[in-house]
Amino acid sequence: MSASRWPTSSSHPPRQEGNDVKVRVDPERCQGHTLCAMRAPDIFELSEIDGHSSVIKEEVSDDQQDEAVEAVRSCPERAIFIS
Repeated sequence: MSASRWPTSSSHPPRQEGNDVKVRVDPERCQGHTLCAMRAPDIFELSEIDGHSSVIKEEVSDDQQDEAVEAVRSCPERAIFIS
């Protein structure tokens, strides 16, 4: 299974209406900027130790896809992936 990535703010993943998508955070890339959690607080949580992000639930429903896309676009480290 390969993860898709949309690296710039001008590009974004296509919406997959009616289908859940999977979101993941690369822990090696995440630097704890917290932008993902600000954009999508129901999808991402931050570590109390170092501020790094992780997903609350890997599968994101159709109604949360826009938030997930915004999180991908806002990540300066390009650490968030949607598939």
